[in-house]
Amino acid sequence: MTNSFTYATGQQIHIDPYNGRLFDFNKHQSRVYLGRSINQLLNVFGDNCIIDGLKITAVDLEEKQLNDQIVNNLVVNISPGKAILDTTLIEFPNPILLEADVTSVDDSTGYFIVSIAYNYLQDTFDNKAKFKLSFIDNSGYSPHFYTEMEKIILTKIDINKSNLSANWIYSYYTNSEVLTINDKEYKLFPPDNITKNIIRSIQEVFFI
Repeated sequence: MTNSFTYATGQQIHIDPYNGRLFDFNKHQSRVYLGRSINQLLNVFGDNCIIDGLKITAVDLEEKQLNDQIVNNLVVNISPGKAILDTTLIEFPNPILLEADVTSVDDSTGYFIVSIAYNYLQDTFDNKAKFKLSFIDNSGYSPHFYTEMEKIILTKIDINKSNLSANWIYSYYTNSEVLTINDKEYKLFPPDNITKNIIRSIQEVFFI
């Protein structure tokens, strides 16, 4: 299993027209919801961007015993935070843990990425974002990475199984690295528009 995902516990969707109820008289037909158009207010921050937190706090490649066999296990820890995904503000109040069995992976043929997948659905049922750990080959292709769902990439991870090491790109808003996966470009750890403007202003003052 070179790919894995988890639904972050306790995640809360804000300004959601199908969860942000104005009135509810205990009947499905009588519920009055906020309009989806209210989410357009989030455009000031941008879309598919990180508002706060969601930093990679640790990445470990370890050996562990599984069914009388020794396997290589990749473990990623992510801090709580907030993001705008598909024009929806979502809060993740708890730490997130991802892990995958990478025993069968040839570490010279590619790398791993941590992404957040979410599509807004006009439905009253729970629609949760999920964090994914996916293997991408050196040509930038993965059959398990769906560009219509994957909104944000948090980091890129290179592993070396011979010495059980894992190197990852740190969670900095100033990170300029861009990955092309399945013919779509993603900026790593993308900040919101306000943060980008602040960074640009600082760069203009001190580096130009």
